[in-house]
Amino acid sequence: MLASAFGGLIAAGIIAKLQGVGGRPAWEWLFIIEGSMTVGIAILVMPFLPDYPMQTMSKWLPRELQLMAQWRIENENTGIPDEDPKSLWWGLKQALIDPKLYMFIVLQIALITAQSFNNF
Repeated sequence: MLASAFGGLIAAGIIAKLQGVGGRPAWEWLFIIEGSMTVGIAILVMPFLPDYPMQTMSKWLPRELQLMAQWRIENENTGIPDEDPKSLWWGLKQALIDPKLYMFIVLQIALITAQSFNNF
């Protein structure tokens, strides 16, 4: 929600003021600035996000939620052997002949198109 609220405002300011600055078009500045903000925030947040629920003693995640998350991970694939004799190409072919894939693509494009009107 915050990205939708402020992304357009930041982009408008960058496009309006940075056209031709440093010999770059405004769209390049938009990618540079928004990309560097993303990388900067990711670097700041990395120490707070453990790789595994029980890896760190988190102050923001209570111990019982850590235990529940670990239990869910351990029981996610219980009893399902990963011994598929078929190849990767067979799986790709199966996906490409499934009509649900193409319906999902159409629905996703329609959703993104409908939501893009919020930016104007």
